[in-house]
Amino acid sequence: MEGLILFAVLLVCLCIVLPIVAFVRTNRIRSLELRLAGVEAALHRLIRQQEANAAPAAGTPVVEAGAMEATPVVAAPPPAAETAATARRAPSTPAPQATESLEAVIGQKWVGWIAVLLIFCAAAFFLKYAFENRWIGELGRVTPGFNAARAGSFHFVMCPR
Repeated sequence: MEGLILFAVLLVCLCIVLPIVAFVRTNRIRSLELRLAGVEAALHRLIRQQEANAAPAAGTPVVEAGAMEATPVVAAPPPAAETAATARRAPSTPAPQATESLEAVIGQKWVGWIAVLLIFCAAAFFLKYAFENRWIGELGRVTPGFNAARAGSFHFVMCPR
């Protein structure tokens, strides 16, 4: 019987911890996606700058050997410095902001937080019921509070604001 109670408490703890870990991972993925969008925007900006620098060089007139004997053609140097300076002055385009619809916000954020709240309430009611029916003894009642206090103090010592 005690093994079943321990299993139930462990299951409830996992049901609380796993969604929190999932939310943290989701936030990390979202931040990585934003960083990737910024890197892609910078790459596109560099490609356009290189194309702008290569375009004047390609625009110089090509003189054939036969035409060179008849009339010498003097080509002006390409305005590469001017193009590079213009490209540096051009404002960079920011990464496109993802607009989320109301359905996506409700489905991705609100429902997740409601699920976490419901799991927390279910765990609290289960513990209350277990305490009332003496499934969990005195030591079992004190230990979760002690562990929560220890974890909280560890968090505040290791992660000061």
